[in-house]
Amino acid sequence: MSLSFEERKKVILDILDLEGKVKVSDAEQLLNVSGETIRRDMDRLEKEGLLHKVYGGGCKGKGKV
Repeated sequence: MSLSFEERKKVILDILDLEGKVKVSDAEQLLNVSGETIRRDMDRLEKEGLLHKVYGGGCKGKGKV
């Protein structure tokens, strides 16, 4: 069974809170989904102002984080 966006969002944001950054490859392995799925999730999170996308992942951005 695959995780919903909301479930993946929580995990990605938890990693971001702990480490200040999250790599696509790490999230991909942890959540057992494709890199494309993680990148789409990060696109949505960036639009929500929850992270800032960088090459290979995301980091804490300005705003709601």
